[in-house]
Amino acid sequence: IYFYYPGYYGNYIDIYNNNLILGNNNANGYVYYLGYYGSNIRFYNNSVYSSNTTGSVYYGNTSVSNIDIENNALYNTGTGCALYAPNTPGATEFFDNNNYYSAGNASPIYAGGGYSVSAWKALSANTAVMRDKNSIQYAPGFTNYTAGSTNLAPNLSDSSIWSLNGRGKPVSW
Repeated sequence: IYFYYPGYYGNYIDIYNNNLILGNNNANGYVYYLGYYGSNIRFYNNSVYSSNTTGSVYYGNTSVSNIDIENNALYNTGTGCALYAPNTPGATEFFDNNNYYSAGNASPIYAGGGYSVSAWKALSANTAVMRDKNSIQYAPGFTNYTAGSTNLAPNLSDSSIWSLNGRGKPVSW
């Protein structure tokens, strides 16, 4: 899903409560592309799975403002990251209560360089605004996240279910 100039006219773009999968072993491409020059985006309560070499969510943070990315499970089983941003986010871009996970040697977050969630949280630009204070890096306990499956519901018998249950915060519009 590609968004270009989202929120350009001042209205908020709300993207919430979605379960999206980008097929098996795609060479590149993102499930969500929150394009450049965006503002007023609220990205809440989404489960996103991909198995590619780029990333699950591309967040084009050039000339953006008022971005809120919360309560999401972003998962990549390929060699790509879970969240890709060309640069470190600015002060009006808020992230929290997310679960970022990339399999293998990939860093779950790319923002001008690869970061683990703990290293990402420690960046001075992030600690100043408490960005991703409550976010984690753990394989989500989805029911089935193979290509062709559309079931990203929590698997109650999976030991990693704790990474999804009760991790988010209530949000209001």
